[in-house]
Amino acid sequence: MRSFIRHLSIIFWVALCLFFSVLVSATSSKVPIKILNTSIDSNGRIDTLKWILYSNAMPFNYSRLSVVIDGFQKEPRWRMRNAQISLSPYIARDMEFTKLFVHELAHYIDIYVFFSNGLRADISDDFYHISWQSPTAKRSQQWTMDFVSGYAATNQYEDFAESFVFYVFHNDTFADRALRSESLRQKYLFFSNSIFSRGNFQWTDFSIGIVPSYVWDSTKVSISLQKYLYSL
Repeated sequence: MRSFIRHLSIIFWVALCLFFSVLVSATSSKVPIKILNTSIDSNGRIDTLKWILYSNAMPFNYSRLSVVIDGFQKEPRWRMRNAQISLSPYIARDMEFTKLFVHELAHYIDIYVFFSNGLRADISDDFYHISWQSPTAKRSQQWTMDFVSGYAATNQYEDFAESFVFYVFHNDTFADRALRSESLRQKYLFFSNSIFSRGNFQWTDFSIGIVPSYVWDSTKVSISLQKYLYSL
């Protein structure tokens, strides 16, 4: 009996893996993803990007998006320009590569999804107004603890992207810090109510160990990539 259950379990997981493989292949043409100017094998990373893009947890309009893993993209490690995300293949850790992609994806969503089209307001403005008077000028009484990272405090666009990353990967930590900062509380509520209103990523945390009380760049904070991808 135990042997039968074990074999049934193996069959189930093989079937599940095949299902997701077919799903990724079927949707792979939706967002063009290319490898340029490098001999580094990035096929596994491309599969990860597709898994994220076509998951139910990230239900955004990617009609204008393209992605390039470019050997000429060394410093900075990433860039989002004209609806194209460029990533460096020289990023050593898969988890950091993935978080950088989500960071740049947040910029794409901010600029190309939640834009003002004359029929409705740009909802990103609701986020910006929490901490910013202008793109680079903070409101009064905004302190280090009111931002998820040092990089988030540099301008309103990085604040959006870094907070997006923190909400997705370190949600419990974000919620806990929101108890001690009114600005972070409003930012957390913005993402839970306006961006991930179906409850995606709430009550999750993919951190490995305790997230430091201060980090400059949230993409470098270690996570369990396997646990994150399994949750999508």
